[in-house]
Amino acid sequence: RAGPDVQPFVSAWAALFLIEAGERGLRVPDDLRGGLNGYLERLAGDRARSSLPELRERALAVYLLTRQGRVTSNLLGSLHEQIERDQPQAYPRDITAAFLAASYQLLQQPKPARELLAGPLRHGREVRAPNDWLVYHRYHDESIAQGWLVYLVARHFPEQREQVGQAGIETLLAPIARQRYNTLSAAITVLALEAWGTEAPSDELPALLALAPPPAAPAPFGQPNGLGIGGDFPAGLAALQIDPADGTQAWYALLQAGFDRQPPAPEQDRGLELLRDYLNEAGEVVSQLPVGGELTVRLRLRATEADAVEDLAIVDLLPGGFELVLDQPPPSGDSDPDAAPASGRAPSLAAAGTTLRTEHEEMRDDRVVLYATASRSVQEFRYRIRATAVGRFAVPPVHAESMYLPSLYAQGASDGWLEVKPQP
Repeated sequence: RAGPDVQPFVSAWAALFLIEAGERGLRVPDDLRGGLNGYLERLAGDRARSSLPELRERALAVYLLTRQGRVTSNLLGSLHEQIERDQPQAYPRDITAAFLAASYQLLQQPKPARELLAGPLRHGREVRAPNDWLVYHRYHDESIAQGWLVYLVARHFPEQREQVGQAGIETLLAPIARQRYNTLSAAITVLALEAWGTEAPSDELPALLALAPPPAAPAPFGQPNGLGIGGDFPAGLAALQIDPADGTQAWYALLQAGFDRQPPAPEQDRGLELLRDYLNEAGEVVSQLPVGGELTVRLRLRATEADAVEDLAIVDLLPGGFELVLDQPPPSGDSDPDAAPASGRAPSLAAAGTTLRTEHEEMRDDRVVLYATASRSVQEFRYRIRATAVGRFAVPPVHAESMYLPSLYAQGASDGWLEVKPQP
């Protein structure tokens, strides 16, 4: 915990990272592990956290403690009782039940484990509508839930693998094929596939044949690498033929390098709208100023398809020849002008007129990065820049994207040029 704002899931995810690292032979400092486990115990026992996302985080905390060999019978029983009382309709199909099931299984209580796992297993086999993958909230969506399910079944319920089956694996991989994944769902998918693949016999690798244009004959392709097989092929190859072993399925991934033949549209948006302009002291939109002059950058953001879009990253590159100007706090009375402000307030990036509430701001040499939530109403973020060189400078496009739902984004068009003239 590096600050007062703590994200319970992120802390639990860090604990899982350390557990996985330790199981792979890496040394995890005892004080680091102990600090995290202390936090997990407080999280697991916090009965004030009673919404389904909060109970899900608490169930994950109990599972992680149990996974390390701790006796969590009291925590688990108390949490199970509260979940049944506070979320009786929602939790049986949720991955929350699978976390509880894995904890019971680790504590050698197979009966409640099987009963709790049944609901998530049924849900994991259901066919999802494409839009179901678009719902993301509190580090959770359908692809993340499916990854957790496959991971937990592979590690703790090998006898239930057939209940997941190939359909469950296809459900796990569907968001990747549709380009609807994020760093978290991708990481959980990798963990799930690794755990699932430990039971796969190596002689079930598919056969790959490279089909060259006639009259060349097909030739074996690729080299085995763990549970996969792969290699490089030239652009002129006619096709690749994949022959899975009997009774098995195979998946493939194609990696390409280079540039798009058809450049993307300069202005794009899906679910978000982001506009930017440059204002002078009178509040007028301008494209010219003298060297040493200052402009206010106005970013206007709104969500177009939802009441709120959380966890947005907004990246605004500065034009060449400009630098950031920070809002300095007012001096305190007759104090030394060279001393730090008595109020303790640090210089701020946000200028007067800002209405967008940000979770974090990063000021870099060539850009501003904001992390915020968009609502249906237009919100503004304003900051100031100063011209440091004479010239005509291209204005890069501004970009916003959901960090955990990349299908939601806004790519602004380039705003042309800013012309900086010599002082008269």
